[in-house]
Amino acid sequence: MSRRSLKVFLCHSSGDKPATRSLYFQLRSAAVYIVPWLDKENLLPGQRWEYEISLAVRGSDIVLVCVSNNSIRKTGYVQKEIKDALDVADRQPEGTIFLIPVKLEECQIPDRLSHLHYVNLFEKGGFDTLMRSLALRARELGINVARENVARQIQERIYSAEERREIITHVIAQELGVEESALTPDADVESLGGDWLDAIEIRNELEDRFGIEISEDDAKHSRIVADIFTTKCQAGA
Repeated sequence: MSRRSLKVFLCHSSGDKPATRSLYFQLRSAAVYIVPWLDKENLLPGQRWEYEISLAVRGSDIVLVCVSNNSIRKTGYVQKEIKDALDVADRQPEGTIFLIPVKLEECQIPDRLSHLHYVNLFEKGGFDTLMRSLALRARELGINVARENVARQIQERIYSAEERREIITHVIAQELGVEESALTPDADVESLGGDWLDAIEIRNELEDRFGIEISEDDAKHSRIVADIFTTKCQAGA
């Protein structure tokens, strides 16, 4: 099995940046073998953005086209990204999963993507369905997706402080079934409707994500964002 990562390009319109950015961090936190590419997160000051985006599309293993009512009516660079992705998709072997329409809300799929099965990201289980396609594509490329075989990759992955906080916030909100906006610095598991079992599940998930150890006692008695989770995950301790 290859130790390289699955390169995933996120194609989106400017009006869908918040939702697409949330998907970016969700992918980052979901599996260590996935490396998503998003202009807001990956472009560097001074780079020729059109060239870099085109390069990223051509170098991707899979392209997610984020679709909404806003994007299907919008003209501009997002349409060029879709065209570039379709050109690359045409060169893939028959049956290859390369281009996935991702519906951010209930909307029509553009005609030129209508031949592809889409995923409703806004529905329950939508993200899990997307992950199954990504895992299948990764296996086709010889990328190891087994959790027990990625410990070294976890240790080698470097997260920025913002990425760590985004991942921590997403994991906690998903486990407790609350909006991320509810995770204020003083929030704790009990005040958010959870119990000590939820705290342990959060601990286990964060340990997997960052390759760290958080004691059961710390997990049960810490505040959610400002205390032990943020401190230990940022430090990588």
